[in-house]
Amino acid sequence: MTVAALPLPTALYAQAPAIAPLTNPRRCYVQLMLKALGRGKLKPVFRYFHNLARFANDYGAAWHDLGKNLEKVGDISRAEAAYREAIAQEPDLTWAHYALGKLWHRRSQEDGGRSQLWRQLALDAYQQVTRLAPDFFWGWQDLAEELERNGSWEEAIVAFEQAEEIQPRNPWPAHHRGHCLRSIGQWDPAIAAFKKSIELKPDFPWNYVALGEILEEKGRWSKASDAYRQAIAIDAKLPTLSQKLFKVWRSKRISPSSRHYSPITSRCKGTWTSSFRAIFLP
Repeated sequence: MTVAALPLPTALYAQAPAIAPLTNPRRCYVQLMLKALGRGKLKPVFRYFHNLARFANDYGAAWHDLGKNLEKVGDISRAEAAYREAIAQEPDLTWAHYALGKLWHRRSQEDGGRSQLWRQLALDAYQQVTRLAPDFFWGWQDLAEELERNGSWEEAIVAFEQAEEIQPRNPWPAHHRGHCLRSIGQWDPAIAAFKKSIELKPDFPWNYVALGEILEEKGRWSKASDAYRQAIAIDAKLPTLSQKLFKVWRSKRISPSSRHYSPITSRCKGTWTSSFRAIFLP
C-alpha cells in the first residue's frame, strides 16, 4: 500500500502537506545500516537488522520502529510517512499516533509559516491517543500543553486534571494548570495549583515566580516578596526577578494596597541592588 492511498483515521491527517513517498522500508533500513557502519556504530546495525525482519508480517509496529529510526537520523519526511503507514496497517496503534503528535509539534515550532496547521495536526493526534489509551499520562499532558499553547485555557485545564488523576505525584500538570487558571482570571484556584506543584517539586523556581506574580496582582506584597525570595534562593541568576522584587518593595513603601508600579529607569540600576538584597534576601 502506498502512502498516498493511506486510509487515515481522521480527516485532519489528510490536510498534512505532501510528504516523501516511502514504499520500500527494506531499502530505508539498508541505507540506515550503511550509514551506521560508515560511522563505526555496530549496535544500531543489529537493531536495524532485527527491526527489518519484522516486516515479514507487515506489522504496524515495524513501521513505527522505522519511523523512530528515521527520526533519529533527521529524516523527518520519511519518518512521518512511516508513522502514517503504521497507522494504515494498525489504525489503533497508539504509539504511532503519539509519535506523529510529537513530530507535528516540533514542526509547529520550526515552520512558522504553517505553524497553525502543524498545531492542529498535533492536537488531533494527541486526542486520538487519549481515546485509544485513556490511562496514558503523556497523552493527556501533551494534549493539554498543546491546548495551552493555542490559548484554549478551559479545555487545557480539563486535560491537565485528567493527567493529574493518572499521576497525582507529578508536579507538571498542576504547574501548567495554574498558568491556565491565571489566564482566565481564576486567581485563587491558580494559587492553589502552584502551591500543589511547589509541594510536589519544591526546587523548581518558576513555581514561586508564578505564585509571586499572582500575589503581586492581588496586592499581597509580603507574600509576593516571600515567593520571589524563595525563587532567588533556588536560582539567584533568574532573569527579571530582582526587578520584580524591587517593584514589590517600592509598592510597599508607597502604598501597601497600590497595584500601580513606577518603571525602573536606567539611573536606578546601579544603586538599588545591594540595599535591596539586604532587605529581601536571607
